[in-house]
Amino acid sequence: MRDVAIVAFAQSDCMRDAGARNEVELIMPVLTEVYKQAGLQSAQDVDFTCSGSCDYQQGAAFAFVAGVDALGAVPPIKESHVEMDAAWALYESWLKIQMGQAESALIYGFGKSSPGELPIVLSQQLDPYYLAPLWVDTIAFAAM
Repeated sequence: MRDVAIVAFAQSDCMRDAGARNEVELIMPVLTEVYKQAGLQSAQDVDFTCSGSCDYQQGAAFAFVAGVDALGAVPPIKESHVEMDAAWALYESWLKIQMGQAESALIYGFGKSSPGELPIVLSQQLDPYYLAPLWVDTIAFAAM
């Protein structure tokens, strides 16, 4: 196995409501801090970039694509996205390094809740034939 190290880390403050801020506005300050810590200029300075987010929670298909704009990914970079969280992005990047397909990676995760009512949004991930039509909210589901 190849040795892998995390050389920089940054995190934004967790907040209940990000307001009208979009993905780029949420991601840019974190990337700027990581670039500074690692001595990088941009995502162009790494071999592979992987993000993790939950489009389902955000309530929009392919919402992660907006996050790529924060990378300034022109010219094109080797980039991937995993649907869940940054832990999966870390795992995919670790595999790329282990397989010799990359020497370095930029991994980031982000999330923004749906502007809809969370109990209703969460119920939509239930069985679409039996539970979702009942509109079971999170409190009723927890009671079951």
